[in-house]
Amino acid sequence: MLSVRYVHELLEHNYGNSAYATENAADTVATKLAFDTLIKEVEVVQQNYPFYLTITDSDTFSFMMSAAGTFYRCSKLRQNVPAGLFAGISGAPASGMFSQTFYGCTKLSGIDENVFGDLTGAAQTDMFTQMFYGDNKLYGNSPRINGKYLYEIWPNATQNQVGNAFYKCSKLSDYKSIPTTWR
Repeated sequence: MLSVRYVHELLEHNYGNSAYATENAADTVATKLAFDTLIKEVEVVQQNYPFYLTITDSDTFSFMMSAAGTFYRCSKLRQNVPAGLFAGISGAPASGMFSQTFYGCTKLSGIDENVFGDLTGAAQTDMFTQMFYGDNKLYGNSPRINGKYLYEIWPNATQNQVGNAFYKCSKLSDYKSIPTTWR
């Protein structure tokens, strides 16, 4: 089991900071593998935009996480966004959770299924706003969780919850089906 001290030391070593607090994020219990996978992915492209982590229970290593801005303008990302990248995040969505996560990653090529964890519940403010903003080389499907597109899971999401999530992502195979609120 990961200790709180280990996580803080890992973040301090890799990013020059210990964990950043975020008030609104999904509560989850992560396994060491899920956490290490996320750390590995972040290490590859980190540019002074660490993911946000707050330890809420040191006995179970329960924490709150937000990926907002994690890969913001990481223009060297050329591959697909890998399945399971945020698999450790589950439960109710949080405000700002994935806002601008891949904003300006103009060389991303695609999005694997199940990038995001098992999110359930009502859409929140800035949950997916500008998530893939300007990523005009994306092809294939837009993100899905267990076979359902994000816009099918949250069909009534508003502009302030998902606005410009897929701005200029017109090469996505389902782009014309994506509600304008998301584009």
